[in-house]
Amino acid sequence: MSRLGPLLASLAAIELAPATALALPPAKPAWYEGIYLGGGAGAASGSDVDERQVSAPFDAFAISIQQVDEADDWEVAWQLFLGYQVCRFFAFEGAYTNLGSFESEFQVIQDPGRFEVELEPHAWTVSGLVTTPAWKGLSAFGKVGAAFWKADLDVGKRVGAGALARSTDASGVSIVWGFGGRFFFTRHLGIRAEWERFENVGSNSATGRSDYDVALGSVVFTF
Repeated sequence: MSRLGPLLASLAAIELAPATALALPPAKPAWYEGIYLGGGAGAASGSDVDERQVSAPFDAFAISIQQVDEADDWEVAWQLFLGYQVCRFFAFEGAYTNLGSFESEFQVIQDPGRFEVELEPHAWTVSGLVTTPAWKGLSAFGKVGAAFWKADLDVGKRVGAGALARSTDASGVSIVWGFGGRFFFTRHLGIRAEWERFENVGSNSATGRSDYDVALGSVVFTF
């Protein structure tokens, strides 16, 4: 009888094991599935304020202008994003990207007075990301999508009676694409670095048109 007790206990444990396993919640995949959000900053390049576009209202008054100080090559850019990692190989993502503020200086040739022109492009984007499975928290991705952009052009200083100062803008849709990498320190916190190109932002008839290259570093939170 002393040997029968342990045998019955072992059989009971075997019978209860599947039921106990079924009662436990399924393990959640690490690193790659679910909602994520984040934001970061970096630099944008590519803007070229078109002198012909700025000079259009002056031409109507037979006033000639010339560009005397070009915009910096790189300006501060920032981005906020929200995405959903469908599986370890694919994600959807929406983002808002401020592409910087590019200032140039112009001069009226007949007058030593100068005035500033500021171009501010920004965009909402919807993209698909192809991602690699995480290896020790590190993964890479490529992305392509649509950018719904707007570019604002402001002539800062009024000339003469003020009739020549103006603000104009352009909006449209074009392609955005890029690639990058990300690293997760924990299940819920990581960082990522990426490069993106925004194609054909702006209008030839209003603000000048340019491609923008953006380099960003961001913090990522997952749920």
